[in-house]
Amino acid sequence: MEFDLINMVVSDLKLGEPPEETELGTPNQFKMQTRLEYNTTDKVTIKISAQVGMISLEKYAVTAVFDFYFKFRNKVTGEEADQYVQEAKIELLIFPHVSSYMTNFLVMSGYTRPSIPWMIPK
Repeated sequence: MEFDLINMVVSDLKLGEPPEETELGTPNQFKMQTRLEYNTTDKVTIKISAQVGMISLEKYAVTAVFDFYFKFRNKVTGEEADQYVQEAKIELLIFPHVSSYMTNFLVMSGYTRPSIPWMIPK
């Protein structure tokens, strides 16, 4: 099933002080969790919300919510939409947008360019 990215909105963005340590005990951490919302009215659009957290100890902590809107070429059920999104590994499609936005935001905020590793979905 084919679908296209039609819009991206950053609905929340916070830059603040980092915690004393990261959950993993490493000096840097990047986390992204996604959630799918199916439009029951038109049956062709979905919203993927990505909650992103990025920490660089002794520098900053950034959290953001990215809302990605996708449109299917044909009507689908909620279950079909979920299946197609999983098969497409949607995290790989949205990651470049998230990485680019976060990098530009931090650089424009006066920090050095972060090194965000490529994400490998489970």
